[in-house]
Amino acid sequence: MTGTRLRVGVLGTADIARRKMATALRDTEGIELTAVASRRQHDAERFAAEFRCAAVEGYEALLHRDDIDAVYIPLPVAMIARWVDLALRRGKHVLAEKTVTASSRVARGLSRVADEHGRTLVANFAFLHHRRQRVVEELLASGALGEIRLFRADFAFPPRDQEDIRYRPDLGGGALLDAGTYVLRAARWALGPVPEVEAASLATSGPLGVDVAGAVQLRSVTGVPAQLSFGFDHDYRCEYEIWGSRGRLRVERAFTMPAGQESTVWFTGAGQVEELPAAADDQYARMTERFLAAVECAEIRGAELRTVEEHAQLLEAVTAAAGRQPCR
Repeated sequence: MTGTRLRVGVLGTADIARRKMATALRDTEGIELTAVASRRQHDAERFAAEFRCAAVEGYEALLHRDDIDAVYIPLPVAMIARWVDLALRRGKHVLAEKTVTASSRVARGLSRVADEHGRTLVANFAFLHHRRQRVVEELLASGALGEIRLFRADFAFPPRDQEDIRYRPDLGGGALLDAGTYVLRAARWALGPVPEVEAASLATSGPLGVDVAGAVQLRSVTGVPAQLSFGFDHDYRCEYEIWGSRGRLRVERAFTMPAGQESTVWFTGAGQVEELPAAADDQYARMTERFLAAVECAEIRGAELRTVEEHAQLLEAVTAAAGRQPCR
């Protein structure tokens, strides 16, 4: 770091980097968006011109720069773990898109490398850091829902163009590692670290060779069930619900809330429906703040490493329950 600023480079010019994360990185106090790398120089230059940073041809070249303290990695799922490992070994802190890995073995290895090099690895689950989530947590802490009986989450959307990387098995495509990773992370937030997988199913498109839909039944260590569904062959749905003995709450646009837009937490109890307002926020800006906090705080850094390991463990269990070969 230079002074009090964390100098960040971006590995790749993916859509989420351009639309969401580059702006958040550029505008977060304490972070300097320093450079972007692409396999094609002209792509890097176009991105760099938009965000006023240096353009670098090749991911390796960016990792070897001395003016980079950390990297954000928005690469396809099948590429993420390799570049996370290389970045950590080059002494860079890492903010990586999900899914970092669906292999518990690989996740443990990445965690070990991060520890050995004194570096941070954070998975980009931005929805957990939206201010609306604090409204939900305060409602839960108040006891208004009573004892939790069920958690349910759904995230699915209509089919994309068949050239989309989500349909590329060689790049880690498929609904489980895309939309499914959101609902599984939400369930881990609601139920605890690694709930038991009671059942799982994945529906595969023959021509495409990837899963396009799925459903999972989980149970927490205290016996609370979770029902999850996901896919990209559906009408749009993006919400979670927590049902308790005295009331229930529901959150819409749970994983993709647009920046600057006010939202609502719906609470139903004693036959009454209450709309709890949540202030407008930018969950990606909150995510970059969390990343910076993890770089600066060993306790947060440890929590984020455990998140990567536990999430991979759950994905591996879901894959096995669905009768699929686990990631290696």
